[in-house]
Amino acid sequence: KDIEKLESINERLAQIAKDGDVKNFFRVHNEFHEVFIKAAGNEKLYEMINQLVMRFKRLRLASLSQPGRMEVSVEEHRNMIAAFKEHDGDRADSLVRHAATIGADVLIQSMTQEGAVAEGVAAGQD
Repeated sequence: KDIEKLESINERLAQIAKDGDVKNFFRVHNEFHEVFIKAAGNEKLYEMINQLVMRFKRLRLASLSQPGRMEVSVEEHRNMIAAFKEHDGDRADSLVRHAATIGADVLIQSMTQEGAVAEGVAAGQD
């Protein structure tokens, strides 16, 4: 049942990505993660991730605005769902870790760029 929900949400994400609607993609993407994390049955993890999502909302929106990023996210989800369906825990774990690492890298890159812009503005280099 959770896998079917994930597939349905991911198909919506694919269409939203085609439409280029970053804000709607962000909203539905959060739905995907909510189903995914709740299925893990770890309430603490769910709460922690929810807090991070809200804290970094602006940066995540900026990340999803990068060309091709929404499509990459949809493809990552497809691969994860396939691993879940095949009961391939090792592959699923590897894919989830890889996606989390990419997400963290993108956030760090966005934060670094934002910091450089802020420093430039503060120094009058805008």
